[in-house]
Amino acid sequence: MNTKHEAVGLSDEEVSKIFSSTWFGRSLVSGSGAKLWKDGGVCILNQPLYKLEIPVDWLDDPYNHRSWRWILNAFQWMDQLLARFKLNQDEGAIQTCATYFLDWAKFYIVGEREGEFLWKDDAVSFRTFRLSIISAYIFGSGRYSDEEIGLTEDILHKHYLELSNPKKFKSNNHGIFQIRALMSLLTLHPSVGDVEESEKYVTKRLNLLWTRQYGTQNIHLENSTGYHQYIVKEFEEYSIAPSLRG
Repeated sequence: MNTKHEAVGLSDEEVSKIFSSTWFGRSLVSGSGAKLWKDGGVCILNQPLYKLEIPVDWLDDPYNHRSWRWILNAFQWMDQLLARFKLNQDEGAIQTCATYFLDWAKFYIVGEREGEFLWKDDAVSFRTFRLSIISAYIFGSGRYSDEEIGLTEDILHKHYLELSNPKKFKSNNHGIFQIRALMSLLTLHPSVGDVEESEKYVTKRLNLLWTRQYGTQNIHLENSTGYHQYIVKEFEEYSIAPSLRG
């Protein structure tokens, strides 16, 4: 039975809690992703406007551009819409994100399709940052059917399994994204996995990442000043990230 719940939306307090609970949510500001979303389409990497008409062909490659396809499937182009919901309580913006996410889920998961960026580690991480917020709205707004909620729960769990699988962990900067995405996901959706075991996993992997990237002298092993500063910034953000606090 595909019933819909009474549409009640989310209170300002609930919206604030969703965005303040993770580093990604806090990082969204006015202008986030401003160049990527325009008039029902995406402008990615200086390519022409690509209209996202439901149903979307998520495997489309109109510009023969691998990075374009990565950004499309990692949902980075949603940031402007998410920021509008956070800052202006624009429910239409978050509903647009939910519509595209559910379309993506039906295309890949329900449709049993494969794709290069479906489970690619960094695409999973970046998509999880956005999906965690979108899912919180789907679960809490009362606007979505039992079927849509169930599909969302299934997608979240699949992302959890990808991010918490030690065999898929990357010991480079991608590993940093994986750890951050995992904890963001569990902060907003603790029922999706084992929080206690994941915290142990995160601690172990963070120590591994630091050793692998900085060695015993605390200087980045690529011997690059720019990369050294970039990764230090990543670890500094970990230390203040709300999703990594007890």
